[in-house]
Order: sequence, then structure tokens, then C-alpha cells
Amino acid sequence: MKTRSFVRIATFVSILISGITVMLVCICFISCNKNRESPPASANELSKIATMLKGEQVTGALNCQYNSEAILYKANNLSCLIQKLPAVETPSPGSLRNASMISSAFGIIIMDLDNQNTWLYINNERESINQFERVKACLKTKPTEALIFGLTSIHPSEAQE
Repeated sequence: MKTRSFVRIATFVSILISGITVMLVCICFISCNKNRESPPASANELSKIATMLKGEQVTGALNCQYNSEAILYKANNLSCLIQKLPAVETPSPGSLRNASMISSAFGIIIMDLDNQNTWLYINNERESINQFERVKACLKTKPTEALIFGLTSIHPSEAQE
């Protein structure tokens, strides 16, 4: 009789341990795969986009100032002045702690590296719009887009010369 009780307890403990093991494996699998749908953009992907646009990329804190006519972004040694189109809403992420900014003749890309939100400011002409269609195909998340009147990039070291 004691042997049967011992066998039942051993079987119960064995099943319990197996169940706990299966649950732990499932939790680990889910935890490791939860961000697989939209992995963060790698430095290589952003560099690829900068190369594709023949643009310049800077990374770091991004300072933003704006009014009804323009948005000014400053990051490291690059300032970008975006001239808005009249009567067109131009969304802005504001200042960001950790961002990547790519400036090119076709427009500007800003990516918040903390949450992967992306803003595209596209010059309002056909070639720029076509170039940014290629950019959108490289992005893992849907960007916020705006057509702009123009873009001026300023390097402080060049302005003093």
C-alpha cells in the first residue's frame, strides 16, 4: 500500500515538473520572439538609406524648433531647416533624446531610435517622391509623412568659412 502511494506521489511530482518545464520553455520562447514583428532598424539599414539618397546621417539628441512656416532640427553638427508648404499640416516629433537624422537633396528622415517612430519630410517634386517610395520599402514600420516646400542643411563649420 505504501508503495502505491509512493508511486502515485512520484508520478504526480513527475507530471508537475514536466508541466512547469513546458511552461518555462513557452515563456522563454514567447519572450525571445515578442519583438520579431518589427525589429529595430539597424545602423546598417539607416546607412543603406543614407547612401541610397546620397545623404548625410547624424545620430544623437535632436533639438526641434518650429513655427507656422518652418521647422528647424539640430543634431550634432548638422542643422536642417524645413520650409513647410502653405496650408499643409506638417507633423513634428519635437525634440528627441536618441534619434537618427538623414538629410538629402530629396528630403529628410528622422527616426526616434527609442521607439522606432519615423518621420519623412519629402520635397514636393516627382523625383523626391519617387526616391522616398524606395525609402519606405526599406523601413520596418509605417512612417509619418509630409510633403515640404524645401530643405536647407547647414553645417556650422561651413557657415563660418
